[in-house]
Amino acid sequence: MVSEAAEREGRWRSRIHLLRSPSAPLVVAEDEYFEPQYLSAGGKYLVYWSFGNSLRVVDLGSPELVRHEQAHADISRYQCVLAVLKEGQIVVADARTPRFAVYAATRNVPRISTLEHEGRKHCSVLNANTTSHELVLRGDNGRDVLTLDLRTPDHPRISSPWSVPANTHAIGAAGGFVFAVADRELYVLRADVPVTSAFAWPTLETAYRDAMGRYHRQKKVQQPIPDFDAVRRLEDAGVLDALDSPIVDIAPSQAAAVLNDYGFLAARAGDNQVAERFLKRAVAVDPKRAVAYLNLADLQRATLSQYAIWDDKVRRSREAAANYRTYIALGGKTTRSIASFLKGDLAAQGADDHCRVIANYANAGRLEELVSWGATGVPLGGRRVDLVFTTQGTAHVPVFFVFDAVTDEPLAEPELLSLGEFENLWGGDQLAMLTHGSGFHILVYRDLAHPVTTVSLSDGRRCEFSAVVTQTVGPSASEPVLCESLKANRGRKGLKFDGPVWTRDTDVSARWPESSIAGAGMIDFANDGKPGNLAKLDLASGAGPGCGETFFDLLDKSGTRFESGSRRDLLMKLQGAVPEDRYPLPCGSESSFFRYRGKTYFQNRPQGWPPRDSSQHYHRVARVEQGRVADVCDFKFKARVEVKR
Repeated sequence: MVSEAAEREGRWRSRIHLLRSPSAPLVVAEDEYFEPQYLSAGGKYLVYWSFGNSLRVVDLGSPELVRHEQAHADISRYQCVLAVLKEGQIVVADARTPRFAVYAATRNVPRISTLEHEGRKHCSVLNANTTSHELVLRGDNGRDVLTLDLRTPDHPRISSPWSVPANTHAIGAAGGFVFAVADRELYVLRADVPVTSAFAWPTLETAYRDAMGRYHRQKKVQQPIPDFDAVRRLEDAGVLDALDSPIVDIAPSQAAAVLNDYGFLAARAGDNQVAERFLKRAVAVDPKRAVAYLNLADLQRATLSQYAIWDDKVRRSREAAANYRTYIALGGKTTRSIASFLKGDLAAQGADDHCRVIANYANAGRLEELVSWGATGVPLGGRRVDLVFTTQGTAHVPVFFVFDAVTDEPLAEPELLSLGEFENLWGGDQLAMLTHGSGFHILVYRDLAHPVTTVSLSDGRRCEFSAVVTQTVGPSASEPVLCESLKANRGRKGLKFDGPVWTRDTDVSARWPESSIAGAGMIDFANDGKPGNLAKLDLASGAGPGCGETFFDLLDKSGTRFESGSRRDLLMKLQGAVPEDRYPLPCGSESSFFRYRGKTYFQNRPQGWPPRDSSQHYHRVARVEQGRVADVCDFKFKARVEVKR
């Protein structure tokens, strides 16, 4: 099969040569160039994959070369095409939720079945040339292997995953065997018999001590991604093979420590399915290991957002609550967050309507328990639908897509019934599904402490929320009287920056590409009697959702060039600025200097009030004393969500 440009510019065609036939090749004209392309076993069906958005099928066995095509979706639906069966069914890995799906080579290419899997990406077919209806798939870690049985395409089945030996990589499968390589060795393994061998627990325990020692040292010096490094080292030592291995030559408590710590790190690295399996094995091996119950409960609670159906959320919540209670019974310390979670559904705490329930969850720091960032099989207007939430464009504008849960057809806007309009959303806004009881709602929020609106999928009822933000002077404030006046925004005029600036625009752009100097002033910012020539800079960026802020940099006395060195470093530290970053201070911040009792102070706070989200919960007041920066006010913020009536 060859793809080639047609005579008309911008058009393509596929030329298919059938080896079993001496006749002229089949030529399939296309409106656009679709890639990649797949032929079914036997060559009857040609499938085009439009970058994960839609599928197109051409029946090469019909005289008219009948073509079937899905409606285009503005979101990637498929990670990959795994196979095209002889009868025309197309097998894909879904990009929206962990599952496989089978589509029929008929009008509109409808989905005929789905099959959920454990969550790893499976796009490598080890027996790609098979003529059977069993696909042997490799997970994205190179070791996990499973078999997808498609003998009945509308009811596919999946085998339990197993792994090839540690430090090997599965490369192929044929005739009931899986082939793996490591260095220059080839392993031939029975596909129907999981790998079993005597596992060296003492060797793993030695590697574990080394990996965890490195992990704690890296965390102490704040080295980036120590979790991933520790996970990699433990996996190189064969920890994945330890999961199902009998414990020999090592105390159960030592084995449980390895299992628990790897489970904890794997969860932090984002591999929740593997993490839960390890944590469950840890408590099975050592039922007295309190921290393993805590880690397991935390993981189960943190993954409640994977469930959009209320009964599934309740079941998962009960599992987490049972593990928290075991942790506490073994002497573990409860926290305010755990105590709140153990109270159960906050609707049972006297809330009079679902709007108030949502506000109560937000105020308890538990709103994440109700949300999910994708949902399948949700009732909407007499049918079941799948919803996907994502963002579009450089501004990261939140959007959602709705598909028929049976056929996978994207629903047109008139079919969305009471979903409401979300046309005024912008970068910083977010969307999610919110489930409570039998109700399904679309949630608009800034962050989970600042919900904005919910819209019911069943009847379009809306809840509107506002956040009442309080600012208090913290216990570490060194000048509480000053801080109270600043909190009330009383009587502290900023110093003026109306002096001349001679710095060239090219020099400004070289240091601060998206900023301009609004003025300059001689300011004793270090309180040492040596005023510095400070440039006031306005940053305005249209990239992403946009960013604007004010900050200061140090000029030489003539105002012609920027300074560097320890004085400039002190100025940046006073502002809490990160000079290497594109945006040295938080977007939307307003900065100023003022004088109080003969000293110069720096102040930084959001331009608007009240804060829109938790990222705006800051108000920094600092001064330099004897060459050191000291925080003055220790401001604290608390948001309480109220229902708008």
